[in-house]
Amino acid sequence: MPPYLRVGSLPKKRHIAHRREPGFRDEGIAYEEVVTSCGFGRAYSILYHLRPPTRVRKVEAAGSAVVERVAEPALRHHHLRTGSIRPAGDPVSGRVPLLVNDDVMMARCRPVEPQAELYRNALADELVFIHRGRGKLQTMFGPLPFRPFDYVVIPRCTTYRLEFEPGTEEPALLVIESAGLLGIPARYLNPDGQIRLGAPFSERDLHGPREPVAVDREE
Repeated sequence: MPPYLRVGSLPKKRHIAHRREPGFRDEGIAYEEVVTSCGFGRAYSILYHLRPPTRVRKVEAAGSAVVERVAEPALRHHHLRTGSIRPAGDPVSGRVPLLVNDDVMMARCRPVEPQAELYRNALADELVFIHRGRGKLQTMFGPLPFRPFDYVVIPRCTTYRLEFEPGTEEPALLVIESAGLLGIPARYLNPDGQIRLGAPFSERDLHGPREPVAVDREE
């Protein structure tokens, strides 16, 4: 019994025509897109677009950053003083990797610039802990407000922009990139899919976008 989130206008059934007049080029419909992280056999979302989602003007690489791994023959404790990391870049380019292995990368980020370009991580799910700052995560699912001490889950292949409210405190983020799919651990779910009563969080702590986003233009 997973939670079901409905935002905006939907047809009565899946995979049928969703009439919208006049529509793109007078076709009179909204365009359905099924978004998944791991094929049609796992969790999915169904989106409806004003224009065909296949109409992509341009896709560019965001650049690459080589993460240097430091060899450590003997395991020892470290105190990572991340508060001294200098503010730089935007919420994507300003990330400073701290810990990394084949499964996960943890980075701190203290952005000083707005995220001008849309970004999509095709290789990893992202979990962003908001240490400081308020704003909205803008995605095709709709705007998602966030505030300090929120955890923001961004599934892989989600096109997004992190926007911070002007005039608020300097943003500070902890970003975790996971090669595996992020989800609620099975030990916290009962056989019916609800979060167990003894779990450290409940459905009341979770929220998604509350309103649709409609951008009817090409750039």
